[in-house]
Amino acid sequence: MHSGAPARPTLSPRVLGVDDWAFRKGQSYGTILVDLERRRPVDLLPDRTADTLVRWLGERPGVEVIARDRSSEYTRAIQEAAPHAREVADRWHLLHNLRQALERFFTSHHARLKLLVGHEAATLPPSSEWTPQRRSRAEEAASAAGRQRRLTCYDEVRRLRADEGQRLNILQIARRLGISRVTVRKYLSADTFPEHSGHPPVPRLLQPYEAHLERRWKEGCRNALELWREIRAQGYRGSAKQVHRWASPRRETVAKNTPHIHRDRPATAEATPGKQRSCLPVPRRLAWLLMRDPEELTGTETATLACIQRDPDVTVAHELALRFVTMIQRQDVKSLDSWIAACTGSGISWLITFGEGIAKDYDAVRAALELPWSSAQAEGQINRLKLLKRQMYGRASFPLLRSRVLQAA
Repeated sequence: MHSGAPARPTLSPRVLGVDDWAFRKGQSYGTILVDLERRRPVDLLPDRTADTLVRWLGERPGVEVIARDRSSEYTRAIQEAAPHAREVADRWHLLHNLRQALERFFTSHHARLKLLVGHEAATLPPSSEWTPQRRSRAEEAASAAGRQRRLTCYDEVRRLRADEGQRLNILQIARRLGISRVTVRKYLSADTFPEHSGHPPVPRLLQPYEAHLERRWKEGCRNALELWREIRAQGYRGSAKQVHRWASPRRETVAKNTPHIHRDRPATAEATPGKQRSCLPVPRRLAWLLMRDPEELTGTETATLACIQRDPDVTVAHELALRFVTMIQRQDVKSLDSWIAACTGSGISWLITFGEGIAKDYDAVRAALELPWSSAQAEGQINRLKLLKRQMYGRASFPLLRSRVLQAA
């Protein structure tokens, strides 16, 4: 495929946005350069290495401000080719990095916090939003097999890391085992094997009608199809299958028309009606819990947060997380120094590492709190680039894709 028309000459912007985009996610990446004042892309680079960006910046000495993510490659390129330019760390990426640090903290302490929540389960309000579901034998077998595969992988990651003869780094372990670096990092962060936790409930179509269903169930109506007809007359737009799922764990006796093959199946703990959901949310959900405004939390989330805050490290992490989020949202540069000092003195290894990283990137982070520039425009241009890629079925060569992006700007 050919470009059909030459790309227009690239400009030399005063305020530049730099971000990466994926040829193939997780495999190969390029770099997009955006004029933040004119709000349009000025060039595409075929990779995201420092050397390529150094050559591009070396030909354009007029760049004064560069907004970027936290990539070390981009930082090195800017410091080498445009040391006079003021670097601006992207505010969204700063919050994203905090979430990653908190997630690693919770991954390493998840087993301990899970026991804490288990001991305090009686203090948590019952979740009316979540109905436990029975699983088939095939689903239970598949779940057990999946857990065994993850456990084997976890043990192998820990073994390769601890092997003094090899001492492989994260990337080498990921390549050897054929897994992502994120998984390797998660396994190395965890003190014990990170079990899968149940995902939190989501709003369901059935929820507004559960009070009626509970009342009819207590009155003795056990016909799920009849219950479905009743709530459908009240405005329910879901299927009867959801009502069957709601009713299934509440049945104490086997129906007369149940096949004999299923009559001898023992009831599981998950099928107990009204069982409280005492399992701890996954580390990613816990990280978001610490970063969100407490006034926006649901009753269940507030109770979970109060429970895990019985651990003193979680209390410290929560306070620091809220302070950082507020500082970024309000662009409060006066709070930066005190926050870094509090973070590095927190005694929590993952937050200490994060605070030290902010201190190393101090000038760029300070500029993010003082200046209005960010990489948000670059993210928008990447979305447009993805659309152009899809229009060409993902088969466009880099010269053609670059030409299309620049001509459409």
